[in-house]
Amino acid sequence: LGEGQFSPLLLMFGQCLYDMKASIFLALTGHYRAAIQQLRPVLENVITGLWFNTRLQAETEEERQRAMHEFEQWTEDRFELPPFANMVEQLAEHFLLLDNKASEQWRELIQLMHPFYPELTKGRVKRVWHRLSKFLHPYYQMTDIRREFETESHTICPARVVWDKNAYHDWLILFQNIADIMLRIIVGMCPNVVETEDGKEGLGFI
Repeated sequence: LGEGQFSPLLLMFGQCLYDMKASIFLALTGHYRAAIQQLRPVLENVITGLWFNTRLQAETEEERQRAMHEFEQWTEDRFELPPFANMVEQLAEHFLLLDNKASEQWRELIQLMHPFYPELTKGRVKRVWHRLSKFLHPYYQMTDIRREFETESHTICPARVVWDKNAYHDWLILFQNIADIMLRIIVGMCPNVVETEDGKEGLGFI
């Protein structure tokens, strides 16, 4: 990104931070399913921001103007986004480019190789999104009532909130995956961010 260049990605990152904070609060109070549900908009918003960003960097002025016009229409609820999977497909090659750009800066930032997360690819993004979708749609294996029936009491009590190590782990893995995807994208798009204390602090919040 050039200095002073408008970035839908950075704009949408702000919303992502709101949703991530809400997800953390829900997880720490034992509302694991709701905490995971809060994460799908995070992934969708960051991909939407990146999708607009890449279109604003098109080769021709006409394409860039059309992209900006559609972004402005979208902010006014007058433009319908493509399906999530379509945006991911369009960004597939861009993902790998960003991952390569971010690799050295990312390693410097966290001071380790991060071996437990794979490369940023369309397959990875789609797998995380499909996993998150199961907590939003009718999918019995991911429901609270299934967990309730698996307890010794075999009763349903929506008022009850209990610590559940497995549910917390499910949330944490998804949260960390999304945080990693976000950081790879932001460092790939704005590599200079790791060279300032404010930038490092901001990434540290994620």
